[in-house]
Amino acid sequence: MTLRHYNNKLHLCDLVFQYKRGGMEKSIIEELIGGMPSWTEEANCKGADADIFFPERGASTRKAKSICRACSVQEDCLEFAIENSEKFGIWGGLSERERRRIKRQRILDSDIREVGYEILNFSL
Repeated sequence: MTLRHYNNKLHLCDLVFQYKRGGMEKSIIEELIGGMPSWTEEANCKGADADIFFPERGASTRKAKSICRACSVQEDCLEFAIENSEKFGIWGGLSERERRRIKRQRILDSDIREVGYEILNFSL
């Protein structure tokens, strides 16, 4: 069984593909990531070459992003990557830099809501 590691990370398309082919025990998957999220069954990347989703620095991400754009579980994949701080690869159609930007914006939005709530409570 061969799994490609990307800076000590595995892409879910590798795990799903290996599991479906019988090349990986379910217990190993559960140990690696705590089980497969249910949405991975519907992922367009299932069985795809993980190299597409982990291009070399400066290489095109167009193909990976086009696969993601047509995927019915794109949002689930993106949320998984953001919540787990995936540092490498294309997840949910976005690069790590694009996911970081979303995470920063969510933190800012949360901070703004907290300040607004404190102001509202103070003025009441």
